[in-house]
Amino acid sequence: MPHAAASSAPDWVAIDATQSRMRAWPMQGASPGAVQQMAGATVADLAARCGASATTPVVSCGLTWAPLVPVPASPAALAPAADPGEPAHAMIPGLSQASPAGWIRGGETRISGYLSLNPNWDGVVCLPGPRSHWAQVSAGEVVSFQSFLTGDLHAALRATPSLQTDPQTDGWDATAFDAGLDEALSRPERLAALLAAPGGGNASRLWGLLIGAELAAARRYWLGQNLAVIGDDDANMPYIRALESQGVPVTRTDDTRMVLAGLIAAWRRMKGKPT
Repeated sequence: MPHAAASSAPDWVAIDATQSRMRAWPMQGASPGAVQQMAGATVADLAARCGASATTPVVSCGLTWAPLVPVPASPAALAPAADPGEPAHAMIPGLSQASPAGWIRGGETRISGYLSLNPNWDGVVCLPGPRSHWAQVSAGEVVSFQSFLTGDLHAALRATPSLQTDPQTDGWDATAFDAGLDEALSRPERLAALLAAPGGGNASRLWGLLIGAELAAARRYWLGQNLAVIGDDDANMPYIRALESQGVPVTRTDDTRMVLAGLIAAWRRMKGKPT
C-alpha cells in the first residue's frame, strides 16, 4: 500500500489494539501514513498523534470493550459499532463462540483483510500471539474456532524460577525446538512432565513443547486443511516450522498488510463504498 504524505491531515485513523498492542495509521482514503505507536496510549492519544481532530473518524479493532458477534459470522460483514465515550470512534466487533467458549478480538479484522485479498478462499486461519486462535473459514464465514494461551504460557513459564535459564546461551535453537515439538505432539498428556525434564526451560524447547501440545489439541483444524498463518514474523516462525514439519503446506502472510486491509474494508463499509 502506498504511504500518504505525513504532513496531510488524515481523512480517518486506523487503529490496531490487538492483544494490548496499540498502533495507528493516519489514512488518506485507503493509503496509510507512517505508523504511530505509544506504550499505554489510548485511542484518543493515538488519533491525536496521527493529526486527527475531535471529529476525524477513527476505526479500531482488538479493543477489549468492543462488542462480540457469535459465530458463524462473516468478518467482512461486521458493522463497526460506535464507542459511547468517543462519538467519532467506531470499533470493529470481535467474534464469540459458546462451545468451546472463546472470543477473538482483532483476529476477525485480519481474517477480513486476508479474505479481501484472497476472494473465495476456504480453509483454516492460524493467528499466533499471546492468545492464539485457529479459525475455520467457509464461504466467507468463520464457522468455528479454538483458542489457546500458548504465548502467554511461554512468557509465564519463562519467568518461573525453576525453569529460568541463562539468557546468554538461550537463543533460537532449531534442534531443541524440534525435539520438544515431537515429544509434546506425540505425548501431549505428558506436557507437565516434559517441562520438568532437564532443558525444559530452554526458550526454543519450551516453544516446541507448548506448540506441540497446541497442535495435538488443534489437529482437526490443520490436518489436511488449506492453512494460512497471520501474525508477526517472530510469532509466525515457530508455528510455520511446526506445521511444515508435519507436511502441512502453509500460506505465509504479512500481519500489518492483513490488519490494514481489514480496517480499510471496515471503513469502506461505513462509507457505503464497495470493498
